[in-house]
Amino acid sequence: MKKIITLILIFSFFTHYYFANAQPSDNDNVTLKGLMLDFGGGTDGLSMGIGFRYWFASLSLGVVGFANKIPKYSNIPPIGVNLNPSQPLPNGFVEEKHTGIIVTFDGAIHYEMFPWNFFGSIGYYTQQDSVLAKQVSNTGQMLGRYSYKVENSQGIAFGAGANYYLSDNIGIGLGLHTKRGVYAQLVYVWE
Repeated sequence: MKKIITLILIFSFFTHYYFANAQPSDNDNVTLKGLMLDFGGGTDGLSMGIGFRYWFASLSLGVVGFANKIPKYSNIPPIGVNLNPSQPLPNGFVEEKHTGIIVTFDGAIHYEMFPWNFFGSIGYYTQQDSVLAKQVSNTGQMLGRYSYKVENSQGIAFGAGANYYLSDNIGIGLGLHTKRGVYAQLVYVWE
């Protein structure tokens, strides 16, 4: 709960700072609305995201973990071995963690310097990892993999990037996110 309150306070501070320094003039009646599509990847697998922008702020939802390969494993451990998730692994076994899926929800603030758009984001992620028990011999040779447990985690994620408008409505860009990795972004905006 403390993390969510901290996230709200940080977002409120940046929103207040932006309003105080970037309030549009009376002659500037332009309020941009837009859709954003992200495609990329990082150490946790391929990612995809979609978002909506209104004026200087945007919200986006992303999923990471497409095309992740978890090695073949067995659900039945060797005879005489008990693999209990609430107990440490027996001798001769080591944990092997593989990212299953990550879902991110981010809020971003945009700064326009046409034809460029710069943005920074802060958000929340939830992650599920598969943990296998890998059996190894005394010489370090792998003897087999077995189902052990699933770990869930969540936390705060950050991102930043820039877009370049190819026309008044279409832009392309690059971003970096702590969970989604490096991604390309396609933007469509209208007034």
